Amino acid sequence: MTVSSIRSETEYERFKSRKPIVVVEFYAEWSKLSKGFDPTYEAISNDKQNLDVAFGRADADQLSDLLTNEGETILPTFIVFVRGGEFAKIVGPNETELKAKIREARAKLAI
Repeated sequence: MTVSSIRSETEYERFKSRKPIVVVEFYAEWSKLSKGFDPTYEAISNDKQNLDVAFGRADADQLSDLLTNEGETILPTFIVFVRGGEFAKIVGPNETELKAKIREARAKLAI
């Protein structure tokens, strides 16, 4: 699955409910940590185990108010949504934690 670009607050609000589980990455072009994690995020989104998850990416410079409203300023920040509500937040490029939160989100849906 490809990672969708989120370009506005309206798109962000719609995207959070695109699938039962949604992951949004807030990134910046100038951030070495964001750029360095791009291949990993793409790989996670393309993993066949994650066909039930929508993956998005929002440029923190273009949507700075939105990132501030979410309470974060460190990039990259990943927010996992379950049924449109925030489930988890991962601050920084942490593949293990991101995968774990996706698994936990699936478990929550199964309850």
